[in-house]
Amino acid sequence: MQNQTSDKKSTDALEVRTAALMATYNTLSDQRTALLRSLQQTTFPPTPRAYLPSTAAHTTPSLRGVPVDEDVELMSAAKTIIKEHIGRLHTYNEIKDVAQGLIGMIAEQRGVRVRDCLEEFGLDAKD
Repeated sequence: MQNQTSDKKSTDALEVRTAALMATYNTLSDQRTALLRSLQQTTFPPTPRAYLPSTAAHTTPSLRGVPVDEDVELMSAAKTIIKEHIGRLHTYNEIKDVAQGLIGMIAEQRGVRVRDCLEEFGLDAKD
């Protein structure tokens, strides 16, 4: 008899936990859908150059409760934004590398540390 009571309590606890997890899942799913829809409406300037996206950028999780056509359209818009952002990051990193090289050359020519040149230009080593 006591074993049945214990099993009933465990079952009830699991049902409560499952309901809470489902509520969280539904909330997160709705937030994801809203985010994808807002990203679809966002416009960004074109990326200055092409790049090769990662494999993860080509996987398409499905949106629960969203029609398939709209899901494809939303995911396509999100992928485009991600690709543009990655392209901008590549461009930024290339420019940063060139700037660091130039600062290094200036420091070498002056016979000072790179850190001294960075301070002179108002930059930090983390910049």
